[in-house]
Amino acid sequence: MREATSVKGEQIRLVQQCFESLRDSEDTAALFYECLFHLNPELDDLLSGEVREHERKFLYMLGLAVKGLSSSKVFLPGSAGVELAPAYRVEDHDYYKVCDALLWALGRSLGPAFTPELRAAWVAAYHCNLNYLIDAAVSA
Repeated sequence: MREATSVKGEQIRLVQQCFESLRDSEDTAALFYECLFHLNPELDDLLSGEVREHERKFLYMLGLAVKGLSSSKVFLPGSAGVELAPAYRVEDHDYYKVCDALLWALGRSLGPAFTPELRAAWVAAYHCNLNYLIDAAVSA
């Protein structure tokens, strides 16, 4: 099992505050998928069904992960995180593509408010959960 990446208290506060301002913004989720599939068209066939439903699920799972940052252990978005890789044929390197798309979407949604400090906080938070996601996928 990989060691958890450390997320500092101030980074957690920044990420949670940022997510709170965006959590009802389907625009951010739409931007995320737009970027993800534009840069990685091979991932487009991993998702089937209504795009809006995937956007809602994305925001929900992201919210769970963000909320869990303040608990004593890293929180995965439920069992869905464990089942994600086998169900969707996700490989380790795909998680980094997701991070890039997330950062791009956040940058577009927040504009100048997406400061280098806030970006670094999101990167730390993402990588903190990433280690657990990859381990969970390997164990599934």
